[in-house]
Amino acid sequence: MPDRFEKQIRELEGAIGKLPQEALDNFIKFNQRHRYFVPMDGYHSVRHPLRDITCSATEVFLLSGNDKTGNSGTAELHLNDFLCHHAFDSGQRGGLISRPQFTALPTSDTPVILTVKFGLSEIALQPGEAVGGSVSSPLLDVVVTVTSWNLDGSPAKDVWFSWVTTIEGARVFQIGG
Repeated sequence: MPDRFEKQIRELEGAIGKLPQEALDNFIKFNQRHRYFVPMDGYHSVRHPLRDITCSATEVFLLSGNDKTGNSGTAELHLNDFLCHHAFDSGQRGGLISRPQFTALPTSDTPVILTVKFGLSEIALQPGEAVGGSVSSPLLDVVVTVTSWNLDGSPAKDVWFSWVTTIEGARVFQIGG
């Protein structure tokens, strides 16, 4: 962390420590985000233009939550951060292997438009890890940027929205001793 921020961080920590507990509790409650994660057995179906649909077993992760865009009208959702490790057996974790199917809906009284953009980048396995099943796709870091717009095309700040996504996933196992 740059030295120029250390003083401001110490001042902020001191100010937070002086807040009444009720004010701090209300701030935390207001800024909490509830998100949900469900791993499911599923099937990946592909419709070929010249033949029938093919299906293969896969894991599908369902994630949902509520969030708010900031002053710039954007919010970044790092989907990997929402994979709850409690959903897997000991020594396992979830990994994302596809582009998400993602829907976001504003929950405001004022009409706004939401757009989404995906950022996908490969993640290396940690030493001693392997991807389960017959997965040949790399693990992905998936970032969804939600942008809120006023009807005149200008960014809409501080817009609450609900979202849901399904995404193909895989179980990552610890191997070896």
